[in-house]
Amino acid sequence: MGIIIGDDEAKQLINPVIDYLKSGDLQVHTKHGHGDDSESFVISYPNDGTRATLGTGTSIIDFRSGTIKSPSSVVTGLSNSLSNQGLEFMRSVVINADQAIVIQLDSEDKTPVRAGAWVVQQDVLFEKLSITTTMSTSVFVSASTANRPVINISGGATTTNSPESLSDGRKVVAAAGTAEVLASDTPCKSVIVCAETNNGGVVVVGGSTVVAALATRQGIPLYPGDTWTRSINNLSKVYVDALVNGDGVTYDYTN
Repeated sequence: MGIIIGDDEAKQLINPVIDYLKSGDLQVHTKHGHGDDSESFVISYPNDGTRATLGTGTSIIDFRSGTIKSPSSVVTGLSNSLSNQGLEFMRSVVINADQAIVIQLDSEDKTPVRAGAWVVQQDVLFEKLSITTTMSTSVFVSASTANRPVINISGGATTTNSPESLSDGRKVVAAAGTAEVLASDTPCKSVIVCAETNNGGVVVVGGSTVVAALATRQGIPLYPGDTWTRSINNLSKVYVDALVNGDGVTYDYTN
């Protein structure tokens, strides 16, 4: 069962079950009432009460495998999954976006959602959530194995649609085959990295051990124009390697 509601209605419905995760994508709650003392497994995206930015196209959040696939087929991971917990399905989800979107649970019917609306799907069984956008969109998603949503939209969580500020930069890999830090010590909340459209080869983004060479590749490979998004607290934790000297990336980040 799914409903689309306004902000005030959302708060009235959701506030009684608020118990928000403070860190990590996973939070386990004990739900009382209706004779049910079972624990509810929750995965929220992003994991810190802020919002994630989805690019134009269809993004797929796979709760079973704990991955997110972007419209450009870049796959990033959540910190947990249904499989890791030995669970089969999610049973409820709450979604909010600052732009109009279309959502789909597994292969069920697609549902258009107006900008700013809160969507509550409950008493359903699903493994994947697809979100289709027509422009860059800020979203918050919280899915639970409980039949009713278990999330937090207060209690220290940030529910504004915009980051405090948005900055950008560019990184060129001078020596292919050597992992180079994206930027010096720069606190942030999230970053989007895009491979330069005129790159001569693949660039790889990830931690300090990234390797672009195909035989020993580590990290996430980006072809020209591909993007990589991650919630992270400092740009100095992100590294880039390339196959071609002088290839690089552009990026923007929230702080």
